Amino acid sequence: MAACNVLPPVPAVFGEGWRDEWLRRIDGTEPWLFHWLEEQDDGPYWRHGSLRPDYERIACPTLIVAGWATVTATTRSARSRRSAARSAS
Repeated sequence: MAACNVLPPVPAVFGEGWRDEWLRRIDGTEPWLFHWLEEQDDGPYWRHGSLRPDYERIACPTLIVAGWATVTATTRSARSRRSAARSAS
C-alpha cells in the first residue's frame, strides 16, 4: 500500500512538474506500518473506524465475512445473534 502512495504521476496526465510532485510524495509519505506498530493496543487510533464496544449502533442488515476457524469466531457469532435479535424486534 505504501508503495502505491509514492508511485510517480503519469507524465502525460499530470503534465509539467510531475517529477517534483513525485519527489513531494516520496518525502511526505511515511510508511503506514510504522504507525501501526506503535498502536498495538486498542485506543483512539483504532476506535474512530470501529463499532466496538457499541455494536447495537448497527441499524441495518450486516454481512460479516471472516473465517470460522479464527480465535474470534465466538465474538462474531455473538455479534450476529445480537444483530439478528435487534432486527427481529
